[in-house]
Amino acid sequence: MPWYKGQSYTGFRGVDLKGSTYIRLHGNARGSSGTLTFDSTATGDRAWRFPAKSGTFPVSGTFYVSLLACGRGNAKSTAVIVAGITAEDGVTVTPMGTGRAIAGTLTSAYTLVGAVPGAGQITLTFANLTATDANTEEVACAYTAIR
Repeated sequence: MPWYKGQSYTGFRGVDLKGSTYIRLHGNARGSSGTLTFDSTATGDRAWRFPAKSGTFPVSGTFYVSLLACGRGNAKSTAVIVAGITAEDGVTVTPMGTGRAIAGTLTSAYTLVGAVPGAGQITLTFANLTATDANTEEVACAYTAIR
């Protein structure tokens, strides 16, 4: 019987869970658990492969980012903290709406032109394509990360 981190595991081979559309994994006695599900109405076989890595897998989430004043035709970069992100991840970031004024009023339309993952953070670059903005704005963004 295989052992891993002090726990014994039964060695299964060729397990076929017929009639089930989920696999439920129960953790410790505190009630932590997780479920892997898939669409049972879809046709065809599915295959999943996990990368040969350990740690937290980021999937998706949201964050607020503050955009500092920026002159017309210029770009500004800022970093946001995102737990679990690593430099080798692929990341997509989408601003959700036009933002809100923190100081002053909204006068510009920032455009996201880059998102670069790093160790625990995503560095975002925004360009100001309209009039010079002397105000600080905040915008909600959604992200999806892959490994």
